[in-house]
Amino acid sequence: MVKQRERVDEIFINQIVDLYFNQRKGSYEIAGIVGRSANYVRCVLKRNGYTLRTPSQWSKIRNKRFENVDFYDLYVTQKLDAPKIAKIICCNLQSVYYYLKRRGIIRRDYSQSKLVLEKRKLKSILLGELYSNQKKTMREIAKELGCSSSCVKVSLKRQNVKSRSKSEYKLNDKNPQWKGEKAGYGAIHNYVKRRIKKERICNDCKREKPLDMANISQEYKREVEDWEWLCRRCHMKKDGRLAKYAQMMGAIKKREH
Repeated sequence: MVKQRERVDEIFINQIVDLYFNQRKGSYEIAGIVGRSANYVRCVLKRNGYTLRTPSQWSKIRNKRFENVDFYDLYVTQKLDAPKIAKIICCNLQSVYYYLKRRGIIRRDYSQSKLVLEKRKLKSILLGELYSNQKKTMREIAKELGCSSSCVKVSLKRQNVKSRSKSEYKLNDKNPQWKGEKAGYGAIHNYVKRRIKKERICNDCKREKPLDMANISQEYKREVEDWEWLCRRCHMKKDGRLAKYAQMMGAIKKREH
């Protein structure tokens, strides 16, 4: 097992070395290929005794790589922000700003940025209707309106809409442990108890304080209308337990006589 792991590590290191020295790729680009961070790639090379490129060496390679990249089209025409451009061409944010300046492209002001424009657009939309009434998630709203979920979150906060707790996202059929109609007697009881208000007096006799939550149809459905609060006597009477108890007591008395 140890030998196999060493073999895998050796192949992984050889892949990074090949990409860095033979294919002349940068650490950010290698990180995207191997699924690790750029810092991790540099650490692997240093630990195995490889010397990293100097800034002057890397600038020569970088200039050749980004000769054919149309920054004007990406930044001005398509109106992409700098982090997205950096992700597309596999480089860091500072490199994008460097080439925008070098090509004479004036950077957008903060007020003109896409994030600010999205926030202004969301001000006129009643997000409370989508979030609170239709019970949609922030990601679903963002996808529907064509913006980011962070913009939706900020706009909800500004409109004084209270955000839902994490537990609310896992209610009912959204919960991985949801059993539906196959749930047991106790689970259905707890489900209905959380959703039905406890009355001050019994729903049947209107005199005693209710102690039990009883099922009306005796089918134990998840419907709130199919349940009621009863006192112990009315509950036993409706279930037929009171009549059975009276018969049992009568039979015991007959035996005694």
